[in-house]
Amino acid sequence: MDFNFDNLFSQLMISCLGMAFFMYGKKAQRIVPLLGGIALGAFPYFVSNFWGLWGVTVGVMGTIYCLRNQ
Repeated sequence: MDFNFDNLFSQLMISCLGMAFFMYGKKAQRIVPLLGGIALGAFPYFVSNFWGLWGVTVGVMGTIYCLRNQ
C-alpha cells in the first residue's frame, strides 16, 4: 500500500463519488448507478497504483455513462 498524499486523496475522492452514485441509484431505484457506486467505493482498496486507480475510475464512469438509459 502506497501512503502518499496523491493516492490517499484520490482514493478519498473516488470513494466519495462512489457513495454519491450509490445514494442516487438507491433513491432513484436505478441499478446501473447503484452498482457503479459500489464498484467506485470498493476498488480503491484493491488498486494502489495512482494511474491504475484513475484508469479504473474512468472505465467505471464510462460504463455508467453508456448504460445510463437502460
